[in-house]
Formats: sequence, C-alpha cells, structure tokens
Amino acid sequence: MTIGLTPSLTLLIGTDLQLAYGEHAPGAQLRVWEEPSFRLAAAVENGELDVALAYDIAARPGLVLTPVMEEEMLFACRPDIAPDRSTVDLEYVLSCNLALGSAQDIGRRVLARAVGKTPQDLAVRYELQSIAGIRDLLLRGNAVSVLPYGSIAHEVRAGRLAGLRIDGAPLKSTLYVVTRAAKEGPAPWADPLFAWLTEQAIAMAADRQPALVARLPSA
Repeated sequence: MTIGLTPSLTLLIGTDLQLAYGEHAPGAQLRVWEEPSFRLAAAVENGELDVALAYDIAARPGLVLTPVMEEEMLFACRPDIAPDRSTVDLEYVLSCNLALGSAQDIGRRVLARAVGKTPQDLAVRYELQSIAGIRDLLLRGNAVSVLPYGSIAHEVRAGRLAGLRIDGAPLKSTLYVVTRAAKEGPAPWADPLFAWLTEQAIAMAADRQPALVARLPSA
C-alpha cells in the first residue's frame, strides 16, 4: 500500500506510522510518499498513490475527499526575534519578512485567505517550495513563516524555533483523506488494512498537536 503525506505530516508521524504498520501487518509493505498537498491529490488521481492525507483540496470528479481534521497554522520564527508575547496578530505577521512556498502552498493560501488577498498578492520576501529551505531561513533569523506545527515540531521542542498562535483570525486548514473515485468494486475503506492505516495516521497527527487540531465528525 502506498500513502502520500505532506512534508509536515511526514516529519510529525511518518517514521512512527511506518513502524506501527510493520507491527500491525508484518507481511505487508507500506510505501510513504512526501509531496505538497496539491501534488498528492494529482498522484492519487493518476493512480500513483492508494491514499493521501492532504490539506484544502478542491473537489474534482476523479477524487473522493473525506474531511477528517481542522488544523491551525502557526507563526514561526527564531526565539530571539519572537515578540515578547504568546500570540501575534495578522498585522504583525504581514509586516515581517515572510518566507513561504508557492501560490499553491497551504501556509500561503491560508494566510492569503485570512487577509482577503490572493496568494499571488501576498508580500513574500523569500519564496521556496521547500520546508527545509524555509526552516533554514528561519533558523538563520532572516525570515518568519506561517507553517503547520509538524514542519517545525523538532525545532520547537529543541528550543531552536518558536511557534506562536495568530490572533484575530485563526489560520485553519482542513485535512482530507484523498482517494480515487471507485468506478466499480468495493470502496477502499472496505479493506480493513486501509481503514486501520488511515485511522492510525489521523489519530497520530491529532494526538501530537492536540491544542491545534479538531477532529471532524466524518473522522
């Protein structure tokens, strides 16, 4: 079975999901792909992936989208340049040197939606379609960003980066389980191993950031 995860989810749960799958189904192999959400959706539609966990995917005929969780994005920066308070507002975020992904990147889209702009119209100082590249800029103190917690979890726990909540208009995105629309035969959820894998992935992602997520009724 092949599952697609976003970079933030891969960092947050990827290794433990592989290990748990190996214990649950010793004779089966799990392949994990890491790509941005928009690429994961295309890969599912093209038959390259059995399932993906991806954010804010637009409906299309070839896909079945099951919303499972809402997640709050964080303002991320180096601790020594972080404001001396527990939260920041949108005005402050927009005044900083932002490092964000392309116009299709989830952090950029969520921020743009919150301030009533298109992703292309945001003032972005550094554009990188790379979590590692953005994280390096943050660690150098050259930029700030808006990211899912998973993208900076290791650095936050180590005290190398700060992740602050954003006041006024919480920047939330919806996580979907993405599968192909079945033309015939049983739906993938009918496979017990598929159902176990997807539920395990969702539960892991929720349990590791409980203050920032809300499971949805469909989950």
